[in-house]
Amino acid sequence: MSVFCVLLTTLRDCGRSRATLQLEILALRQQLQILEQSRGRRLRLTRFDRLFWVGLSQVWPQWRAALVIVKPETVIAPYSGHMPR
Repeated sequence: MSVFCVLLTTLRDCGRSRATLQLEILALRQQLQILEQSRGRRLRLTRFDRLFWVGLSQVWPQWRAALVIVKPETVIAPYSGHMPR
């Protein structure tokens, strides 16, 4: 079943643009960094982490799909009043 999922993911990614894949990689690396910094503790998002996601949300419409460790509302809620449209 795992090999089947990898195959489907690979096929899906073939149709996506290089820029979209790079943004997804950037988003996943950011989350790994947050997990590494919070090892063994409750996740703590810094101001930079939140600003990163606010910025990413402005340039990448599918940013919510890449969030794995927290809910999108948790990440940008403190800055939602300050986000440029």
